[in-house]
Amino acid sequence: MRHDVSDSEYRVSSVEFPEIAYLPREGHGVLIATDWVLTAVHATTWRPIYELEIKGITRAVEKVVAHPGYKKPPKEIQSGDAAPLIGFLAASDDVALIKLQKPVTDVTPVKIYRGSGESGQVVEIIGAGATGNGLVGQYPGSPLRGELRHAENDLAV
Repeated sequence: MRHDVSDSEYRVSSVEFPEIAYLPREGHGVLIATDWVLTAVHATTWRPIYELEIKGITRAVEKVVAHPGYKKPPKEIQSGDAAPLIGFLAASDDVALIKLQKPVTDVTPVKIYRGSGESGQVVEIIGAGATGNGLVGQYPGSPLRGELRHAENDLAV
């Protein structure tokens, strides 16, 4: 977040983004098909995922499929300064799919972009993960984690 902009400017209601899937205790993903959620592998590897919540309703999970290129971070970068961990995850295939036991019929999945004209466009990013700002980096302890926010990013060439 920008250090000179109020946190309230970043907040978004889950009503505005019903496709968000909240994992138990921590982590989130997005409904991309009626029975598939896209998330980060690191949000699924530290405990089994048997259920998640979409639009306030608990949904049973059939399985979690991790990207085969995902590498688990070494223990020495899993605590303390977040920068090495973030760098490691950015260089890994930190992607997972969660297969739901039953299709979601009360939420329309997000559309997957399949075009090629994104360079120079502005995209909206929505999530409930750890936050910080350009002055301090990630907030220590991530006190605002779990609260849905949005931002925009300009996609460079």
